[in-house]
Amino acid sequence: VVQRQGDGACRGSVVQRQGDGACRGSVAHWSQEDGAGPEGGYVILRGGNEATDELREEIRQHVSTKLGAITRPKAVVLVPDLPKTRSGKIMRRLLRDVAEGRQLGDTTTLADASVVDEIRTRASEAPQED
Repeated sequence: VVQRQGDGACRGSVVQRQGDGACRGSVAHWSQEDGAGPEGGYVILRGGNEATDELREEIRQHVSTKLGAITRPKAVVLVPDLPKTRSGKIMRRLLRDVAEGRQLGDTTTLADASVVDEIRTRASEAPQED
């Protein structure tokens, strides 16, 4: 039996990574095939931290170490921000749409709709593990 780790556990492990403060927040998106492990995740970097392949791999390895190999995300997309409503609630539905290559739904409540375009660009450029 495979137990799915909660989104909160994955987010927490990324943000707490080595206590270095490089990551400000994250959101995971789950595999549609088995639902057991994250297909990938979006990670907001704190100012001054550069999005590198090494940092991406460190984050993937850290999640695996903290929560188990099944939770190792196939892809990590390092982004400047996440799409949020005017109240600050993260629009996870839009992130799933980007991850799954679907047409975006309603974006009228976003505080800054350009964030989604930047995420889509970075997601298409991010390396993925097979």
